[in-house]
Amino acid sequence: MVEKLVRVMENADLGVVPKRKDGFGNEAFSTKIPEFMAMGVPVIIPNTAIDSYYFNDSVATFFEANSDASLAEAMLRVIQDPELRERQVRSAQVFVQDYSWEKNQSLYLDTVSKLLKPREMKQAELRPSSRQGD
Repeated sequence: MVEKLVRVMENADLGVVPKRKDGFGNEAFSTKIPEFMAMGVPVIIPNTAIDSYYFNDSVATFFEANSDASLAEAMLRVIQDPELRERQVRSAQVFVQDYSWEKNQSLYLDTVSKLLKPREMKQAELRPSSRQGD
């Protein structure tokens, strides 16, 4: 099943993420965006808070969230402009590499380690002393 989904995604002409800007959609990060980018598929994304934070128009085409007309216009613009598609695909692939696990695993693991240290210290304080007679 996963293999079929990957084939469908990599053969797509456009990766469209039609999220709404209200409620959860405004803050929810769609992993489909970097997945399409990694496959070399140009993406069209809404101008939600989360997407505007992580992405810019060098890697994706934005549309006004909650607007069917804006989504349709963005799709037509990308379909009709091969130079825009190629430029965004190249930039998006650099973006994906810059945020890859290979480049960022030590940063991520260091961050997790720092977050766990206070907890580990607190647990050590709560453990009974290993020395008898103190």
